[in-house]
Amino acid sequence: IYAVAAGEGDTNYIDYYQKEYNKVFKEYANNPTSIANMLEMSEFYSAENNPMRNLALAMQYLLDAEEKYLALVNDNSRYKEVNKLIKQKITVASIRKLKTRIIDDLYKCIDSEKILFHQCDDYIEVFAFSNQVLEALKHYKAELAYRKTEELNTIEAYLEFVGSYAN
Repeated sequence: IYAVAAGEGDTNYIDYYQKEYNKVFKEYANNPTSIANMLEMSEFYSAENNPMRNLALAMQYLLDAEEKYLALVNDNSRYKEVNKLIKQKITVASIRKLKTRIIDDLYKCIDSEKILFHQCDDYIEVFAFSNQVLEALKHYKAELAYRKTEELNTIEAYLEFVGSYAN
């Protein structure tokens, strides 16, 4: 929903996203254990045009929601809660679809170099569940470090790089 709203010619999308943040965060703050609220936070932070976009934070909310949802599904005594979520179109499939979209967006951010060096560790920590994504992030971080080393072009910088990125 967020990408569509900003894409409809809304020239003041920063205000739009600030209002959306206030609304979504208020709901989340009122009930931080709600799977629906966690997913809304994930959707918000993964929205493409969002100036507050943060895929690591989006994935963290999503992983928390997924863990809670799977525990709820596995608890056979709480089927009414599961049915309520299903009516809201929250299913394992919808959660995994969002996860795939966030991962795809992360790859796009790596390709377009939108993740800064100092953000890499946060991404590496959150995306540790996927070896493939983890390797891409580590390679990207090393690439950024090497570029910085080339800019400095000192023996100390190269020694530090080789010490930090031996592989």
